[in-house]
Amino acid sequence: MPESEEEKNNYPNIDGNLVYEKSARRIGFGFKLFVFVFASLITLVIVASYAPVGELVRQVASVGRSFPEANDPKKITLSCNYKGQNVSISETLHGSVYSYYGGDPEKNNLNRANNYAGYVFSYPEDKTIATLATDIKSKGQSMNLTGDETLDLALCLVQAIPYDDAKAELILSHGVGDSVSFVEDKKMAGRFPYETLYDNKGICTDKSYLASSLIKEFGYGSVIYVFDEDRHMAVGIKTPSTYSSFNSGYSFIETTNIGYKVGQLPLIDTKSGLAGKLDINFSENDYKASGSGNIKAIPEIKEGNISNPSETVKISDGKEYERIVELTKRQERIRQIIASLGDLSKKATDLKPQLESQKPSVEVAQANLSKAQQTLTNAESKYKQNPTQENYSAYEQAYSAYKTTYNSTTYTVNQYNALVNNYNYQIDQFNKLVNEYNILIKLD
Repeated sequence: MPESEEEKNNYPNIDGNLVYEKSARRIGFGFKLFVFVFASLITLVIVASYAPVGELVRQVASVGRSFPEANDPKKITLSCNYKGQNVSISETLHGSVYSYYGGDPEKNNLNRANNYAGYVFSYPEDKTIATLATDIKSKGQSMNLTGDETLDLALCLVQAIPYDDAKAELILSHGVGDSVSFVEDKKMAGRFPYETLYDNKGICTDKSYLASSLIKEFGYGSVIYVFDEDRHMAVGIKTPSTYSSFNSGYSFIETTNIGYKVGQLPLIDTKSGLAGKLDINFSENDYKASGSGNIKAIPEIKEGNISNPSETVKISDGKEYERIVELTKRQERIRQIIASLGDLSKKATDLKPQLESQKPSVEVAQANLSKAQQTLTNAESKYKQNPTQENYSAYEQAYSAYKTTYNSTTYTVNQYNALVNNYNYQIDQFNKLVNEYNILIKLD
């Protein structure tokens, strides 16, 4: 039976209006999502144009994290001996900020991607590195230092931060690519500069990141050198190409031990990752000798054994470190002194056996001369008491024997004295070079 008009009007309308409404809602939501994503991309592009990649990633990864209040203050002091003065710089750090750096979610990514430049980082809210650089510059002004010398003071302070032996031992106990536990991975992770200052310790990576931050803050061009073969890291500072390390346009800076100058390559202890001292220490005149003394064996001064870098990571653009010219000339003079000391030591050492072998002959000759003189004295006295022809002939014979012995002894003594004078000359020259060396190695 046909439906009445009234019944027909009571049926739900299924002509598509309901479906269209749902579709419209979906299209509206999709359009809004598209607009949101597009706007977000535009924002990221804008941010990327002003922020380094590492910082951009950290900004995205740090969504939801707020820089903390400055709680749990801790005073840290950096100290080193520079230009004969014990220099100290103190800053106040905070445990809350330290924990914030330690909890940075980007750390894992930096480690996995070997993003070394990402560790040369401070949050915009954290002015610690800038403040430290300002304080070092003020100290430099009070000491009448040049700009380059003030930078050297900053490096001296970083070098004097204690080496983290436990961390180095843990890292070096594993081969490259070995599986490590989560706990070990956390202990082996790099430290941001703030963390290294707070902990007051670090290995080559940690101290390199801190040094790089200061070099950048001082306005110099810089890089980080990575040495896969040596499992080591160091910093490079922009210098004239003639004086650069590895023909890189930057000069090497060692941070793991005190005393290293810009451009001086280290001897790396593969068991600890620590740079050893290159200089021979003459400061207590251990190797000086007198004419009658022995020269101690001169230890060989070894040039740095580090390989060429496997990677050079750009950190900052900036000015050149011009003091490298002066330091290079000084290091060359030190090398010349070391070589000369070795030659003089060998000459003196070679002369010593000759002196020892001739000394008995001199003693015998002197004893014979003494006897001949006594015989002559007796013959002369006897002739004066009884001036006979016989006594006179005895006197003449004694005189002739004395003269022969005298000439022979004089020759022997002269030969010996020539050796002594030569030996003493070598010793004198040796000690003069030791004094010059001591002056040079104490210069900063």
